[in-house]
Amino acid sequence: MRNIAWALEISLTSVWRICAAVGLSRLRPPAEPIKRYERDQPGELLHMDTKKLMCIGGRGSGHEVMHVAIDDHSRVAFVQILPDETKYSAIAFLKAAVAFFERQRVHIQRLLTDNGSAYWSRDFAAACADLEIKQRFTRPYRPQTNGKAERFIQTCLREWVRVKRYATNQDRTKALKPWLKYYNNERPHSALNYQPPASRLPNNVLKHNIYVFWIMNMVKFEDSRGTGMSAGTSRCPRCPTSRPAWRSDSRGTGMSAGTSRCPHCPTSRLAWRSDSRGTGMSAGASRCPRSSTVAQTGGEAVDGQVDRALGSLVSLAGTIA
Repeated sequence: MRNIAWALEISLTSVWRICAAVGLSRLRPPAEPIKRYERDQPGELLHMDTKKLMCIGGRGSGHEVMHVAIDDHSRVAFVQILPDETKYSAIAFLKAAVAFFERQRVHIQRLLTDNGSAYWSRDFAAACADLEIKQRFTRPYRPQTNGKAERFIQTCLREWVRVKRYATNQDRTKALKPWLKYYNNERPHSALNYQPPASRLPNNVLKHNIYVFWIMNMVKFEDSRGTGMSAGTSRCPRCPTSRPAWRSDSRGTGMSAGTSRCPHCPTSRLAWRSDSRGTGMSAGASRCPRSSTVAQTGGEAVDGQVDRALGSLVSLAGTIA
């Protein structure tokens, strides 16, 4: 800047003021271009990192450590709260994370961590070798290399840790599981075209969950219109046959909706629904047109009916998926 003032024969203050007006008052090195990468398949690379969380109770209460692991391709994440970040905690978390992804049918092949002492330990390297995982480290003083884990930690802090005032550490830890389930299965991710991370899993867990949710709501909607019974307690008015079995029978035998009957008695589904609407009786007091059987309401459910109905739904969803 002094050379510019000398060459133009003006004061140094004038040169600085003009440069500051256009944002050139201080010379900065050119910014490095952002290098983004993404593995092709889930499990090819797992990012792992830690973050200290202050214990609830004020100064001097100590801290606990949040261990995070996030898949590079799908962004499915796993989090645990452990008392420290020693090599023993890191090894325990690594085994728990690998087990979690194995349940999602994802086999971890590589692991990327920073240069912390726990990850550089021989015991941690031996644990990676036992799990057949290739261990890699980030460049020193370059947290951008492990950027997916760093960004996920910021998301955890913003949407889970700091979203409300927790009374105790246990309350904060208890709120982690439902939030993590929401993050993996429902929360849209900008890098995934605003789809949740579970949409990239090989077993398509998200599609299975949505299908089960859709079936449960459709059964509840149809049943509430016809008999007033809830989805879990709907039964034939003359026998203990549940509605899922009734619907399966009507599909399996090829009968239309107007002629479908209960597989264990001659009661017609259409007649039962027509009677509940045509006689002017309320849904809770609707009667079968062939007998004096009163429809069972949701509040008078028999124990075990909910479990049997939900079991049928899950079996049907698993068969289609």
